[in-house]
Amino acid sequence: MAETNHTERRIIIIGKVGAGKSTIGNAILSKESFKTKLSFAPVTNKWEYDICKIKDREYFVVDTPGVNGLKNHSTDAFKQLNRILLAMNPGFHGIVLTINGSQTIDETDLTMYNDLIDMLGEHVCDYLIIVFAGVEPDSINGLLKSSHEINELCTKSNNRVLSCGVSTVQQIRFKDEFVLRLETIVKKNIANPFYYHKLYDEATKILSSDEERKNAIDGKSEHFEAFLNQKLIVKPSSDTKCVIG
Repeated sequence: MAETNHTERRIIIIGKVGAGKSTIGNAILSKESFKTKLSFAPVTNKWEYDICKIKDREYFVVDTPGVNGLKNHSTDAFKQLNRILLAMNPGFHGIVLTINGSQTIDETDLTMYNDLIDMLGEHVCDYLIIVFAGVEPDSINGLLKSSHEINELCTKSNNRVLSCGVSTVQQIRFKDEFVLRLETIVKKNIANPFYYHKLYDEATKILSSDEERKNAIDGKSEHFEAFLNQKLIVKPSSDTKCVIG
């Protein structure tokens, strides 16, 4: 993996459709870079990025399409996520899992979160920050008590849990807290500064040049797409799971 650049922080935001990923990205960037609206359909259909400066440090922020499992458009959303994580070099210092704090967490959500962890590997928790969107900080404990699985995921992530409310004041406070949490991740992972996808070594054998990486990220590399299709196996069942092997 590439060595860390001490003047840059790289972040990718993931979560289900309507979780508030674009809102979280905009709060970190302090500008309306990513399109947001209330919708049960995906607002972000293709990955986007923007850059901002916070205290003389550049922040590279990637917003991704929402995933609700592995049915219909979601299969491609998982593929897009893997393209970015495997082909973008260097990788990411932090992975932000966004959860809509105003919605009830149901079995479909839990399946999706389990799919993500299965896909990314348990070690993703070393780089994970969990953000509840649309709620106040004092709501977090109640949300965690309502879901044993999410509470367990937060524990595995060393309780790096934040909330991001809807007001400007709340979002400024969230941004300040987020920067502090991200720095704790960077310091803890100094030996391995970037999240390391478990398929990275195999993917690197295919992606040997910057041009090949760019084509892979854009979905234009037939060789890399064949690699993803082989590694991302979708089981056609009622409780579809993502299997990597």
